[in-house]
Amino acid sequence: MHGIDYVEVGSSPTVLFVPGSYRTHAAWRPIQKVRVRRYRIAGISHCGYGTTLATRTRDDFDMRHETRIVE
Repeated sequence: MHGIDYVEVGSSPTVLFVPGSYRTHAAWRPIQKVRVRRYRIAGISHCGYGTTLATRTRDDFDMRHETRIVE
């Protein structure tokens, strides 16, 4: 996968933070700061946000672009 903007901190078990529409992992910072003591925090940014590369085109809104980032 091409460049994905993500953050990883803490130790197991892992909690993955996926932002809502048109966001980056920074949307979850307040919660991440509290949970980092007990969990490994992983957060991603959507295609075209943060430094995650935009892989969609104007004619291709398929969710596979986003699911590849989560995978």
